[in-house]
Amino acid sequence: MPQRILIIDDDEDNLDILSSVLAEDHYNILSLTNADNLASDLLTFNPDLLLLDISLANADGRVICNNLKSDDATKHIKVVLISAKYSEKDSVKEGLMACDFFIAKPFDIDELSASIKDVLNGQLDV
Repeated sequence: MPQRILIIDDDEDNLDILSSVLAEDHYNILSLTNADNLASDLLTFNPDLLLLDISLANADGRVICNNLKSDDATKHIKVVLISAKYSEKDSVKEGLMACDFFIAKPFDIDELSASIKDVLNGQLDV
């Protein structure tokens, strides 16, 4: 059974690129433009990994990540944060350490794909 990745990014172009790349890698993908129904989406889809933009229109990905990682029911879900506003160095300073990995935009498709695979296999973290 393919691993499941939930992608949340409010930029539809980024969402399309991320979805296409990861679908080519044979993951089961659910793509959303907001986190409005995240609790039910997590229950319904039961992702192995959440690929989450930090700067959503109505939510902060850092807060979502910290909430997921502090809840016993969801702390097992791998969280990869993505952002054009932060670098990896900033991610450490900004307290993004609750996430499993951080990817700065713009990202290289091959590096993104490899990083996601490594995070899912427990071979990579922040």
